[in-house]
Amino acid sequence: MSHLVLLAEADPDSWGRMTDDDRAAVMAGHDAFCEAVAARGKILGGQAVARQETARTLRTIGGLRQVVEGPYAETVEQLGGYYHVDAGTIEEVMELCRLLPDHYVIEVRPVVDIEDL
Repeated sequence: MSHLVLLAEADPDSWGRMTDDDRAAVMAGHDAFCEAVAARGKILGGQAVARQETARTLRTIGGLRQVVEGPYAETVEQLGGYYHVDAGTIEEVMELCRLLPDHYVIEVRPVVDIEDL
């Protein structure tokens, strides 16, 4: 079963304040996660995402579908990126996620296979 690993950040501006050594440590955590997933399964995809102020949301307002600037909801944490992995059970994926940098709040969800899609 595949899982989506969502990486949220409480302080999305922290990258700009990090030293080169701090950034290298963050990237080392990502590398360790990717290597561990590859040893147990595979990474199906993943990317960093742009900041929330670049988002557009499609809402139904008064029966009409309208594009609204900004994210779906106001949150303390902002989505910073994701991985789509196939590496065992949700418990196993959660254990692998411990390798990611600890400044992320990590949410893992099973991906639902919809028959015939």
